[in-house]
Amino acid sequence: MSNAFQGWPEDFQRFFIGLELDNSKRYFDANRSLYETVVKAPMVALIESLEDEFGPGRVFRINRDIRFSKDKSPYKTNIAAFTTSGSSGGYVSLDARGLTVASGRYEVTPEQLAKYRAKVAAERTGSPLATIVSKLEKAGYTTAGEELKRVPGGLPQDHPRAHLLRHKRLYVHKNFGLKPWLGSSAARKYVVKVWTDAKPLNDWLAKQRTLRTLRGTFAAQRGQGMVEYALILVLVSIVVIVILLTMGNQINNVFSNVVAALGA
Repeated sequence: MSNAFQGWPEDFQRFFIGLELDNSKRYFDANRSLYETVVKAPMVALIESLEDEFGPGRVFRINRDIRFSKDKSPYKTNIAAFTTSGSSGGYVSLDARGLTVASGRYEVTPEQLAKYRAKVAAERTGSPLATIVSKLEKAGYTTAGEELKRVPGGLPQDHPRAHLLRHKRLYVHKNFGLKPWLGSSAARKYVVKVWTDAKPLNDWLAKQRTLRTLRGTFAAQRGQGMVEYALILVLVSIVVIVILLTMGNQINNVFSNVVAALGA
């Protein structure tokens, strides 16, 4: 268990500014201990302190997956974490420009998106969502995920909840920037406030069983390696099966000879 969360020392900003200027293994190795103590350790402590209320969480690795990216910078210029419960909590990120906290739903399949739009279009289920989103926006939150310019086909363009129908995902976030309280345990209460304020949104989404959790996209990064590992296992299994099919008789003869020799 890590030490109690006490905020991030001021040097966290110096580390990230340096990384933005020199995103290289040389810089990171020279400042690894600084990253571990003033960046990562406080984030781990924060997530562990929130576990009883919001469930377990995970901190992302700072290494970027550059295999299919034109940007070959090896490191992320932020540290982020998310809760894994799926029904509460959310996402938190820290970089040179300050703290951002988010909650809601991110990844969605076509089937889930169709269900979401149907629920939004229906007055009985869509109106409560519009009220929830409106309250969050009035409280200073930014709603994200509205990616379409027009309402999807089959629905009226002047629908009273057209803005929600143009969403392909739905989450809220607040960018706090750099604040004095980031260097103290008080930072925790701002994370709690966002995740608590967003609970009605998460409850609506969970009740309607629509979009996947906000953590989905982040968990996918972590699970990518597991998918590749599973594919390797499948290929190995196929090779073994082919060998057994083509050499089955020879293997049986060998075992028969061994058994006969032992019985002699």
